[in-house]
Amino acid sequence: MHFATVKENQFDSISYQIAASGLTQIDGCCAYFECETVSVHTGGDHNIIVAKVLNLKHDPLSHPLIFAHSKFMGLDSTF
Repeated sequence: MHFATVKENQFDSISYQIAASGLTQIDGCCAYFECETVSVHTGGDHNIIVAKVLNLKHDPLSHPLIFAHSKFMGLDSTF
């Protein structure tokens, strides 16, 4: 949950590259999306961001880690 809160120098202990777009791309990610914000809507105490995907990369051999129902799981997990 490293990026769950904003903190100074949050990338100091993380291996990353700067993409051609100037955005940060964390090394070893399962997927990387570069998006342009289209609109932002208020939903209770959250903001719902609608975005247009401009670029994406993925590693088809990786196994994503998902946080759902207050726990981490893989795609093969059952709820």
